Amino acid sequence: RNSLLEVVKQTVLDHLTKKCPPHVQVVGLLCQTEKKESRHELLRRVAAGGGVFENDKGLKCQIPGANLNDIANQADDLLESMETRPTIPDRKLLARLVIVREEARNMMGGGLLDERNDRGLNTLPQAEVNFLSKLVVLKPGKSVEKMISDVMHGKEEGADSTESTNAGPNSDLEPSTGTSGRV
Repeated sequence: RNSLLEVVKQTVLDHLTKKCPPHVQVVGLLCQTEKKESRHELLRRVAAGGGVFENDKGLKCQIPGANLNDIANQADDLLESMETRPTIPDRKLLARLVIVREEARNMMGGGLLDERNDRGLNTLPQAEVNFLSKLVVLKPGKSVEKMISDVMHGKEEGADSTESTNAGPNSDLEPSTGTSGRV
């Protein structure tokens, strides 16, 4: 009888969860994911637009794309509502929400892609912003190394532009576009 009630409960919760906004769904998934590496992979996939994710228990689920800032803010809102109560009903959930909030904020890096820092997108040229945006959502490994290597060797995003520069023909200055840091 208890297992039947658990199945009904889980079915109802799954149905209701699908009606929630993507960032709320992701916070729920992150709270259920115990391993740090799995949570980071989940956050990377969410930031990259969603897809299929295999959790710690080997179950595959479809995850939506969501904004990391929205995820961190949602976890923060839940934390605030829990902390304002006279007694905290579930300390484990409170701890997991703190972890979710901090990991989402850390993935934003507090820098370029962190929406809390609007000036970060204005101080770098658009080519660099685009490159770093692509780089941040990738899982560390060979693909990231290749992408960085290509840029450092003047391929892909690192290729020099054929646009004329303000420096003149005899200038020793670096090119004005690409990843050189000049616009």
